[in-house]
Amino acid sequence: MRVLIAGGGTGGHIMPALAIADALQKQYQAELLFVGTARGLESRLVPQAGHRLELIKVGQLKNVSFVTRLRTMLDLPMGVFHCRTLLKQFRPDVVIGVGYTPVIATLYTIADLVNLVALALTYLAVAGKERY
Repeated sequence: MRVLIAGGGTGGHIMPALAIADALQKQYQAELLFVGTARGLESRLVPQAGHRLELIKVGQLKNVSFVTRLRTMLDLPMGVFHCRTLLKQFRPDVVIGVGYTPVIATLYTIADLVNLVALALTYLAVAGKERY
């Protein structure tokens, strides 16, 4: 079984993803590929755990300047293209998204384009709402 795990940023997202990865390897001898960004904790924790990590260029949309949001929106098509290329090359049986709602929405969109099963792990009581 081939599994792509996407998302990250904080330890609250990475640590459960690593636990899922370890369980999949132990129970199913799964071949894993993590996808994340250079600025998230995944860039350090995933390789330390011995897993393969592909980095994509994705900007920020929340709590940043208008210019940063604009740059992110302009970079987004290349990020989607890069993800789609990774999916075609790795050919996972399932894609798992962890963390932030936009990551999960993007994951579902890309997985749907290439006809894959996508699973989401999020900790939000209300989708898209981080604070109550």
